Amino acid sequence: MSSIQKWLIFSFSMLALAAVYLGLKMTEGFLGLLEIEDPLRSIFPLADIVGLVCGAVTFVVLYKHPKANDFGLEVIKEVKKVTWPSFIETRASTIVVLVMVAIMSVILGLFDWVWATLTNLIYS
Repeated sequence: MSSIQKWLIFSFSMLALAAVYLGLKMTEGFLGLLEIEDPLRSIFPLADIVGLVCGAVTFVVLYKHPKANDFGLEVIKEVKKVTWPSFIETRASTIVVLVMVAIMSVILGLFDWVWATLTNLIYS
């Protein structure tokens, strides 16, 4: 099994886990909304069963669907071509963003203070 195929299975597994969580929470929400007591709560909760079924179905459908496989393989091949920034470039970009956020916060705070002072003068 190639590394690309392993990444594809990993990504499908992560989507299946998301489907498990979504199915579990939706079932809990529906049962709570309809005020239905879960008869299997002591053995194995119904929400867990529905969540696991949703996850399994999601994984099998994605794994067996040719378009999903082709799309996933293309995405993985393209991501491998990406040139990722170095640690120094990432740190420099982060510092630039933080400084710009601080400057814009000060400017917006000053505008807010000026407009608040003007409106208080006008209305009082």
